[in-house]
Amino acid sequence: MSTAEGVIRFELDHVNADLHSIKVSEIDAWRCLFKQVGIIGRFDDRYDGYGFGNLSQRTGGGFLISGTQTGSKATTVLKDYAEVTDWNAKLNAITSRGTIKPSSESLTHAVIYELRNEVEYVFHVHSPEIWKAAADLNIPITDPDIPYGTPEMAQAVRRRVSEAELPGVLSMGGHEDGIIGYGRTASETGLLLMRCLVDAIGVLRR
Repeated sequence: MSTAEGVIRFELDHVNADLHSIKVSEIDAWRCLFKQVGIIGRFDDRYDGYGFGNLSQRTGGGFLISGTQTGSKATTVLKDYAEVTDWNAKLNAITSRGTIKPSSESLTHAVIYELRNEVEYVFHVHSPEIWKAAADLNIPITDPDIPYGTPEMAQAVRRRVSEAELPGVLSMGGHEDGIIGYGRTASETGLLLMRCLVDAIGVLRR
């Protein structure tokens, strides 16, 4: 894992401003569960101590995504999120607002929302089990030579998501342990990831 894990690579135009009237209770509940099973968070002995994983939900102005390096927080409130209001995958650029900068994977989330109008939630977790068992579970895998947080990764995700049913899941071949789930509701997205985790553990214990 590169020491650049969790570092923003896109061009960011960020306005420091308070966000209002966006509920995060449901997305935080899933985040708390994911932290308990270790697929979101921050640990000294994983990924050089950087936080990992991020959750987002569509808003009227774009989408809300957990802020960069918030993995160590036990729970989150609205100030721990940024709203991405515009993006350009070709230019590797993001426009956002909030009291914290958006996650380093914001561009990947953006292309999923742009491509699929039905998608309301995108959950990016880090699961060694799902990542290793992805081929056995018939989970689509992006090219291992494509690093995270790049326009190339965004385009690779776009190709995979365009072919998938909802809810969907994919493995980021060039992003160690990186798994993305997306769907119409938080529940179907979160439950799909948990089902994949259970199935992956079963595969690896055969």
